[in-house]
Amino acid sequence: MDKDTLAQKLAALSSEGETFENGLRVISDGTEPSVLTAILGEVDMTVLPRQLTFKMNATEITLVAGGRRLRGLVKASKDIVGVTGVLGKSLAHEEPDVIEGLRGILDQFTATASQLTVESDEPDAMGGQTDSGVTAANLAEMWDVPLSVQPITAMQKFIRGCGSLATAWIILSDDVETTNGGDGTKLEALKKALEQQWSTFSQSVDQLTGEQGFICLNNALGDVGSVAIAKGVGEAALVCYDAENMVEIHAFWSSTQS
Repeated sequence: MDKDTLAQKLAALSSEGETFENGLRVISDGTEPSVLTAILGEVDMTVLPRQLTFKMNATEITLVAGGRRLRGLVKASKDIVGVTGVLGKSLAHEEPDVIEGLRGILDQFTATASQLTVESDEPDAMGGQTDSGVTAANLAEMWDVPLSVQPITAMQKFIRGCGSLATAWIILSDDVETTNGGDGTKLEALKKALEQQWSTFSQSVDQLTGEQGFICLNNALGDVGSVAIAKGVGEAALVCYDAENMVEIHAFWSSTQS
């Protein structure tokens, strides 16, 4: 890596605001950036050899990176299948099966997006040469994943503000689902409500607040939870939450409008 690139990476690391949860650095809220973009972005920022443990939804994977390259997988939770052909093997362009296998493991890990944390430690294995592995940029290109973080939208900002109070969420752009996350069971209930009741929900917002606005429907999903519907310019969100958190959910929405 040339000195200018190294300087840019170090400057980015020092200037970025960081959020911590239980002592672990949060690098994605499940919506912005996308979980896979966050993982590859972390690899791209890793100059010296490091062991990176990513945790989400009580599942974790541990990767070794260095020189802005992903070197390999060294640990994965037991609920992730298909690790045998990938675990402990170095990533290389000459080993496409290992790269494909790792993508399958990452697909499992990122299947239900939620808050993603990372912990960085000294590597126990795969320290090696800085030119070993595959660069984050090459992986992003191969896997068709944006490496750069896109500007956060109003609905993404709202979801981020809700944090763990949003037990499941769906974001729509021009009435088309673009991203979702949260608890799997509650997300399925929310998707069913979207399919069957979106027109009614949308009209309720229009009648009560105008074309852009926010309403809460406590216990709209029965035992699963309540639903908040937010509408903006060309974008909308459905959020599942517990009824006792309605005031906080509304406050987070109000904060995005200021």
